[in-house]
Amino acid sequence: IFFRHLFSQCVCHTEAMAHGFIALIASCLTVGLFTSPLKIAQEIRLNKATGAYSAIPYLAMALNCFFWSLYGYNLGDNAIIVPNAIGIFVACLTLSTFKNNVEQDRQAAVTRQYQIGAAIGAVLLSWAYLIPPYGNSKGRLGLLGAALSISMFASPLATIRQVVTEKNSASLPIPMVIMGTLATIFWSLYGHAIGDMFILVPNVLGLTFSLLQLGLAGIYPRRAVTLARPTSIATL
Repeated sequence: IFFRHLFSQCVCHTEAMAHGFIALIASCLTVGLFTSPLKIAQEIRLNKATGAYSAIPYLAMALNCFFWSLYGYNLGDNAIIVPNAIGIFVACLTLSTFKNNVEQDRQAAVTRQYQIGAAIGAVLLSWAYLIPPYGNSKGRLGLLGAALSISMFASPLATIRQVVTEKNSASLPIPMVIMGTLATIFWSLYGHAIGDMFILVPNVLGLTFSLLQLGLAGIYPRRAVTLARPTSIATL
């Protein structure tokens, strides 16, 4: 009996270590995923134009990270809180860079997208905390996190018609897609290991969307897009 109890303790300890290791890798990859837009933000800032890029993936990322941070706080799980807090900061920085450099003919559309994103966030936050029955915020936040994760990973597909029509994947945020593929693999493993369907299901779907985008990038290789630079007064 003593050895059986000792063996059970060893197995439990090993499983806990394995779960922690998977969570660590998943968290590190998620930090990589959420910092990948910095490269795109730098490109936009240098060119002083947004070119073929869309703001939608970064709006989806901001909402996703915000609600996952709240869910992680309710669980007391730093593996969820830390990378998503970083994601909020990077998404806001990227959105600010995007807004400051967007072409004039797209300014109204981008402003409308930002307003819609903010309104969606306010409505979802109200539903999570203020709508009866009360006391179920953790379940609601998990559901919102799952739905928003799916939206985030699918959001680059908003330009799928443009990709297919132009036979050019320049509008897809490839660094973000690659890191998303790696991150969703390990979050799927972590969700399965701890039996959390709110983590497992959206990451399996996210992996599917990421692989689809990589497939599109393979079929339609990225070609350079000439970005319109603002004309300076000196050239007039």
